Amino acid sequence: MDISQFKGSTTTPAEYYFQHAKRLYLDNLALVRQLSTLEQLKVDLEAELKKYESLLATKSHNESAHGTEEKKRRKRRNASEIERLYVCRALTCGKSYGSEGTLSQHLKLKHPEIFIQMYGGSEGRQQAQLQEPDKSQEALPGDS
Repeated sequence: MDISQFKGSTTTPAEYYFQHAKRLYLDNLALVRQLSTLEQLKVDLEAELKKYESLLATKSHNESAHGTEEKKRRKRRNASEIERLYVCRALTCGKSYGSEGTLSQHLKLKHPEIFIQMYGGSEGRQQAQLQEPDKSQEALPGDS
């Protein structure tokens, strides 16, 4: 600041500089308090972050222990590796299968009459009912 500005003023340069230094000192105190508050907030946030990171690490460890990761795929046998011990009994068929379940599925779909003879269970009864006409709808004697 130039001294010529103080001519005719009631404020002396010393008073002006004192007031200016006082303002700077008070602003500095306010900034120190704000800095202290921000440092404490930083410490609190770091502690909270560590808490959540450890919680997340524990949670992901528990999930991996319970098998939420991708499951390993089961190795399937190639067609050439399967022993085909179960042969279809249809005379014209000649197909063979590696398990009784696959043979019965084949019989059920391709040769239902043989399936009914062999297994005759509820599935066989259902097939037989489909092939027989429904007699419950026929007129009873005396109904006219």
